Amino acid sequence: MRGNKADIEEIAPDRFIVRDMRARPVLKGEGELNGPLFELRTWRREGLFARLRAIGLHVVSFEDQIDALPGLPPAPPIGLTGWRLISTAAERFSRFDRDSLGWAPITPVTRNQQLGIEVPFGHPLRRRKSRGAADFYVAIAERSGAVGLQAVDETKALLIGYAIVAERRPVTIVAEQHGHEMLLPTITLPPAHRTLMERIATETDGYWHSQGRGSEFAIGVYERLGVEVRE
Repeated sequence: MRGNKADIEEIAPDRFIVRDMRARPVLKGEGELNGPLFELRTWRREGLFARLRAIGLHVVSFEDQIDALPGLPPAPPIGLTGWRLISTAAERFSRFDRDSLGWAPITPVTRNQQLGIEVPFGHPLRRRKSRGAADFYVAIAERSGAVGLQAVDETKALLIGYAIVAERRPVTIVAEQHGHEMLLPTITLPPAHRTLMERIATETDGYWHSQGRGSEFAIGVYERLGVEVRE
């Protein structure tokens, strides 16, 4: 292996970049090798990986990449709802929504002639100010009982959101099958999950489009978030 790169890495379903030419004799007869690019044409996928690993090559398949995605943390306990004052009119909060599996705006409410939001403690939040980039937080209880903001990254915020959703009841998404193509409704993905999904499928009009083995991989990405896909 060269540096941190795999000797053979899957970059699209059944398509690989080959960085170690010791793989060539093993790949022969299993597909098309064009320079450093290899396309698998047989169904002996797992057997091929086993033979490559047996000669000391580091193979990173999409199965490996899916397994390496961050999984769900324990869901936070369902806590009380707190109140947070909104500092400016440009400050907009969203919370992770079970129905859309994405960020949904929180409608401000008025208390004692002050505008604020009501949020369950432990839940992830997204905050935007004006047109700037979003920031992500977890709602925590301050000594006063108000909602404080613990800064987290986007991945942690989304994983907590999915963990809360999965804890309450299983989430199922129905995929559509159009001939050889599967259409999987899009959901909000953490950055690493989305980056991998973009190598597996094509996003168009609110769906991830995939075919063949790519459909299995797309489903695997969703399953890492506790989302079951029914075809």
